[in-house]
Amino acid sequence: MDEFLEEETEEKKELTPISTNYIQKPTEYKCHWPGCKFHTKERSEIELHHIIPRELWPRLNQHVKLSFCPTHHRMIYHPECKHGHHSIKANNKLMIHYIYPTAPQGYAVEFENMQGYKWLECFDGDYRTGEKDDS
Repeated sequence: MDEFLEEETEEKKELTPISTNYIQKPTEYKCHWPGCKFHTKERSEIELHHIIPRELWPRLNQHVKLSFCPTHHRMIYHPECKHGHHSIKANNKLMIHYIYPTAPQGYAVEFENMQGYKWLECFDGDYRTGEKDDS
């Protein structure tokens, strides 16, 4: 819910909305796949992956997305998915379990491979993109 800031002017008192959900768009996108060095400033060259599959919960946590290059986005496995490339299990795919905030300004992503090995990859910045959901 938006809050309101009271601004007093000589003529009248106005209420100006303050967005509490504003997230700045990134100036550069990176692939979050472990070891991938792909990065770009062009939104059209990157794909945003919903951590909670839209197939299962279309309205839940739509800002909880990570960017991946097109090749690696297809290598993410969701056991709950029934359709699309995320539903296909293969030895070279990874699962994403959680995103943890880290201090002072960063986050860690918990990955798991198909053999059951789990690990954290740490990143600087904010994983939330502020992008409109057009996927």
